[in-house]
Amino acid sequence: MAEEGNKYATLERVNLMWAHLDKPNEHNDNPKFEIELTNLTEEHLAQLKALDPSYTPNDGAKKVDKDGKSKEAKGFYCCPKSSRPVPVFDSVPNNMHISLIKKIGNGSVGNVKIHSYTYTKPKKGVALGLDEVQIVEYVEYDSGAGSFNKVDEGFVAPPVEEDNVPY
Repeated sequence: MAEEGNKYATLERVNLMWAHLDKPNEHNDNPKFEIELTNLTEEHLAQLKALDPSYTPNDGAKKVDKDGKSKEAKGFYCCPKSSRPVPVFDSVPNNMHISLIKKIGNGSVGNVKIHSYTYTKPKKGVALGLDEVQIVEYVEYDSGAGSFNKVDEGFVAPPVEEDNVPY
């Protein structure tokens, strides 16, 4: 919880998406470790407002994805980031092994320690830094077959080692 004028807060039981905690997100111009916190509750919003400086999360109802569809399903959301690796714990809290960290999937739930700070370039604003993550409910990322069903007598590729998957 954040107290009035506090730079740090721990958002408890937040929905997690797009975890890049094993390595920086290479899809950004300035790669960083990050995780998206979605469907923030009124309590989470109050904690973000109480930070010093105060932070206003994105409103999914006012945003659209690259296909022009509403991000409303995310509700209020934010994406705290870090230039360096952050500790990731299980519910005990024990440090999690990198093999599990790299498979944190959308739908996981966790407690996330963050801080707010101001920036001035390329424009002025307030951002969230990522300090620690505790996984409370673990959903393993599955890069399997997506939404396809098995096709009998179809092509079957040889097994691929995990390090050789192109994405």
